[in-house]
Amino acid sequence: LLADVRQDLPREFVRVVERAIAARPEDRYATVGQLTKALAEADQEPRARRAKPRRWAPAAVLCAMAMLGTSGWLWRDRLIPGIPASRVLGLAVLPFENLTNDPKNDYLGDGIGEEISSWLGKSKQLRVISRNSTQQFRATREPPTAIGKKLHADWLITGSVRREGTQVRVRVLVVQASDGAQRHSETHDCDLKDTLRLESQIGGSLASLLRVELDPAPAKLDPETRDLYWLALEEGQSQSPGHLRTAVKLMERVVDRAPRYAPAFAELAASYGTLGYMGGSRADVENAKRYAEQAIRMDGSLARAHSLLGFLKSMFDWDWSGAEQEFRKAAAIDPRSSAGSAQYANLLMSQGRLDEARTQLSLVEAADPLSYQIPHCRSLIAAYEGRFEDAERENATAIALSPDNPLRRAWRGYIYLQTGRNDQGIQDYQQAVQMAGSLNFRGDLGWAYARSGRTAEARQILAKLLEGGGTAAPVEVAAVYVGLGESEPALDWLEKAFAVRDPTLREIWMDAVWAPLRQHPRYRALVAKIWPNQPLRDPPR
Repeated sequence: LLADVRQDLPREFVRVVERAIAARPEDRYATVGQLTKALAEADQEPRARRAKPRRWAPAAVLCAMAMLGTSGWLWRDRLIPGIPASRVLGLAVLPFENLTNDPKNDYLGDGIGEEISSWLGKSKQLRVISRNSTQQFRATREPPTAIGKKLHADWLITGSVRREGTQVRVRVLVVQASDGAQRHSETHDCDLKDTLRLESQIGGSLASLLRVELDPAPAKLDPETRDLYWLALEEGQSQSPGHLRTAVKLMERVVDRAPRYAPAFAELAASYGTLGYMGGSRADVENAKRYAEQAIRMDGSLARAHSLLGFLKSMFDWDWSGAEQEFRKAAAIDPRSSAGSAQYANLLMSQGRLDEARTQLSLVEAADPLSYQIPHCRSLIAAYEGRFEDAERENATAIALSPDNPLRRAWRGYIYLQTGRNDQGIQDYQQAVQMAGSLNFRGDLGWAYARSGRTAEARQILAKLLEGGGTAAPVEVAAVYVGLGESEPALDWLEKAFAVRDPTLREIWMDAVWAPLRQHPRYRALVAKIWPNQPLRDPPR
């Protein structure tokens, strides 16, 4: 309550303001005229009760007008004391607790939180932490002070959602991370179809409390389509192929229902692109590019779409300059976004621009401190530099942040093989194969078997890959051959991988798997074709 945080304010003024911002519309003043009259009456409070001149009266009308939605900008009312207007605040919207006892409704609180985060993130006065990081604290018992430190946040927004039929109750709490103190709370009830208005109410209230200025949130999707969009985002958070396929199906329904909603096209491109990178079909890659380009045509100011197109150009087209241009566009549109910086760091790392890559990772960390991509990229850099102990430590963090991602397990297997722990490495590659549920990583496992002297098992995997009817990635076959010491067939298959623009070839010079080939003229010619006009770099030994 206002009286709890501003005990110096007159009681009548507090009563008027609290009615103006009541959760239920029927409890508020119906018009600005009624509110103005109530404030004038509050100003007539006996002067004997005034401790000092009333500096609040002239600003009070403007503040309350903003609360009633009659002003396009939110008044920077200091309802929470001690927030300096000149400082950029770190804000984290944590997952809202689902009080319905049905996990299928988790998406509702997540979606409301995502919309509020997206809106507040438009303020230059706030540094809103990415959803990738805040999702780590679903149903957490960690104290707010610890969460604030991990997320580098000054303020935490949390709460709960209860759904009964079509009725929704949302409770919002504002917590100061430095001491864990709750500074504000509010409760809203609405029909499910009115959640857009609810989000605007909550966002406006929070912006006012935090003393930031924002335009009113625009209407976006009808309630049913918005539910599908939230569900698709929820599925897309997982890096497993099954969840990503579900995310694609849901988001395709969204774009059918809302063919001009650019963010849905961008998210569809993201899911398709991730599937393509994890060994999906070429059709996945082409779909990703098509949807990213559509999103940009609809809204050229969408940083997410530009960063996705940069990722696709880098990974699958090897259009290095075009990719960097897209990443730079994304950064120019939204310098604080983590969406493009991680992939841009990956591109820089692939080019051997390691110091620039580290700089980009620092930018990611500011907006998305618990992104698994940060420790993963740092692990790659450490391995290339021969710091395998650091590489293992960083990858352990990446696995903890993204336990369903088979790429992280395979990378740990690689680290184990490079440090002589072959049996542990083979176990990790076996687990990656099981998690991926396809031919992915079988070539890595075959390479690990061959590297460990288990040539019979390596040849069994090679036979299965060759019998795959063309479904096996050429680079997988090449890996087994190079492990077996058969350079010519390995190079034959690497050249086939080049012909289909296999994204894993981008880091071929960094990958010690190919070290036995580094002096072969065909290998050196292949690397020169991947990276024209770049100095030839040998993989680490």
